[in-house]
Amino acid sequence: MSTKKYNFAFFGLSGSGKTCLLAALDIQRIEHPAGYTSSLLPVEVKRPASEPDTWTEAEKQADILYKSSDRLEEAKNLLEQGAVPNGTGLSIDFIYHYKFSSPQTGEFHAQLIDYGGELVSPQNAAQDIAKDLRDKLANMDGLLVLAPAHDKTGGSEKLNQLQKTMGLIPFSQPIVFLITKWDRIATTTQAALTELPTPEHRDLYNDLINKVGEENCKVFPVSAFGQCERRDGKEVPKQVNPLASFGVLEGFIWLAQRLETIKLQQNASQLQNYEQAIAHYKKWLPYPSLSLWRLKCEGKKIINLFPKDSDMAKRAIQAGHQSRMTWWSR
Repeated sequence: MSTKKYNFAFFGLSGSGKTCLLAALDIQRIEHPAGYTSSLLPVEVKRPASEPDTWTEAEKQADILYKSSDRLEEAKNLLEQGAVPNGTGLSIDFIYHYKFSSPQTGEFHAQLIDYGGELVSPQNAAQDIAKDLRDKLANMDGLLVLAPAHDKTGGSEKLNQLQKTMGLIPFSQPIVFLITKWDRIATTTQAALTELPTPEHRDLYNDLINKVGEENCKVFPVSAFGQCERRDGKEVPKQVNPLASFGVLEGFIWLAQRLETIKLQQNASQLQNYEQAIAHYKKWLPYPSLSLWRLKCEGKKIINLFPKDSDMAKRAIQAGHQSRMTWWSR
């Protein structure tokens, strides 16, 4: 069976901890209690060697992959030393390829697009930012939105602006809402199951639910550090090698599970429509709306949608057998 692959967009406020979270996905952490794992996949294309103005589109893409890899390697090294990496610069959209696994999903790969622009900017109107994001989201399977738990400096104004920007983006795929830096509130994730930390977080979450439906949106508390302490005016991890991270994998696993559920529902709907077309086929009509030949071809495709020996596959095979019987009885 081939490994499942997804494209995820990764959006977060400035200071939301995106870089630390991405780095934490590929460094030593305390073992996940449910057996979830993640690791960064190596870049498998050659680094461009010629002058940038002569690069092909493939070489430009390779350059982004290597810049992304170099940036994350630097962030990981700093985090392993107990320091804090710099945030995402407002330049390119960084691209990372990760491998995730869980007992529920098995192994899957995800391409993460770390949006390189500012989601909240006094120089850019929300409409302009949203317009820039529409094309970037066109081929995404899912979206992860990051917003930090507030510290003493607040952050309500930025969350309100993020809510306005996200409200202008058309998106129907599943959304994961990650409340980062949860260790500011607690060193476990249990509190998020009943209540979000501020009215601004709740309003943003409600907007996301209203956009894609409650079944396609879920909130997760996340801490890349697990516990932090202040050093030279900055929050740094209290423990490294391994990090005491918590909640960093749950959102990705849920997203993969939700996408598979949606796919299964769509495939089941196709099978049901096919069964109905076979059952209602009027073989005595000289020119029926759907030819038996087309039904036979469609049946072969539908059988391949389901795992071998599954109940759905057996139903598809039975429907295909019925179409062949109808073919020979004409």
